[in-house]
Amino acid sequence: MKKVKYSVLIPVCWAVTIFLFTSAVFANKENDSPEFSYELVNFAADSSNLSRLDCYLKVTYNELQFIKASKKSFRATYKTTVIIQTKDGKEIDKQSFKDDALIGDIKQTSSTIKFKLNKVTFSLPPDEYQVLMQLQDMETERTSEKKAIVTLNDYSSDKMLISHILFMDRFVANGKQISFQPRVSSEQSYDMKLYAYFEVYNIPQADSFTVRYEVLDSGGKVLQSEQFRNKSNGRITQNVVEIAGDLLTHGSYKIKINAEFSGESVAMEGRFDWYVSGLPTSFTNIDQAINAVRYIATKEEYANLKKLPKKKKYEAFVAF
Repeated sequence: MKKVKYSVLIPVCWAVTIFLFTSAVFANKENDSPEFSYELVNFAADSSNLSRLDCYLKVTYNELQFIKASKKSFRATYKTTVIIQTKDGKEIDKQSFKDDALIGDIKQTSSTIKFKLNKVTFSLPPDEYQVLMQLQDMETERTSEKKAIVTLNDYSSDKMLISHILFMDRFVANGKQISFQPRVSSEQSYDMKLYAYFEVYNIPQADSFTVRYEVLDSGGKVLQSEQFRNKSNGRITQNVVEIAGDLLTHGSYKIKINAEFSGESVAMEGRFDWYVSGLPTSFTNIDQAINAVRYIATKEEYANLKKLPKKKKYEAFVAF
């Protein structure tokens, strides 16, 4: 199992190319709200009395309306707004920006795989907040909105602490720089690579600490259990671990991370979904999906699907 450790807090660098949106110029989207997904992650801020909230928003090509930009290109423009509110709805911070998606191949306009990913960051006092996220297609003026509650932790203490967990599709380490692409909600395809990023705080510099982590399925069964030693960089130590994607099937999972040093420990949990392309996300496992087809399959087809080994069931179900 590959384990990569980093020290010092480094701003996110987008070395990985972020794919652009597409949506057919002639697509009839006027009556639909543009769907998007999001991820909210909490880390220590530069100021010790504040807490950092990273908000990632992702929208696939097929959710926006494109217009012709030139003879060989098409453009979609959208506006993103993220509003931070108190629990009773009082606005305390806000960020809004416009972005463009430019494509040259109209065939990609119906893609549900290619996407654009944006990030906004807030530094706020530790507390519970309501996050209001809005996405507006500027061509059709269609707007969608989502709300979430997030608790920002207090990282001002000198005690050992741990951040939230950010799941990643991929990352690149180049010296002291780390570039990555977060796995933002609404998984739609099967990917054999998945990583978990987290930060451990306030372990004396150059001392080593132990990290233990487990990956569990929805029933609590441990699928992966690993541990490693990492050398502290003092205030902030970065950690990246690889989750064994080949052990995961279609469903919901949880990772438990525990950091230990000098008789003390801190722990954090994170939940994630791992959906197989072609299998409806409403099912949490392959057996549920196969049980649902008994109404349209012949008795022989249904029996053959049921008796297959688990990994072959996926291929057979998608083919069916």
